[in-house]
Amino acid sequence: MVGKDMPAKGRSLPERVEDVLVEHDCLLNARMGWQVVKDVKSVGWEKAKYFVNNFSPSQLGKRDLIGLRRLAQIRRDRPEVFPKLMDALDEIFRGE
Repeated sequence: MVGKDMPAKGRSLPERVEDVLVEHDCLLNARMGWQVVKDVKSVGWEKAKYFVNNFSPSQLGKRDLIGLRRLAQIRRDRPEVFPKLMDALDEIFRGE
């Protein structure tokens, strides 16, 4: 996890996404960071945010956007954490 012991520089994009997911206690499976990055690269960050905020996990799964599906599950199941998580992911993906 990124913190005092491990700098963010030099870490891959999926690793940085995983760090944010762990920090917010939202890592739902071991591949989630990679899945989110794959989906964001596929549709772009702005469209990914729109999808996560406006579509159900089921709808995203049917589009084979498994990483975004997981984020939509967090939106549904943990609404108190979701805005902070998305803000942190926004910082990562806007920097890419």
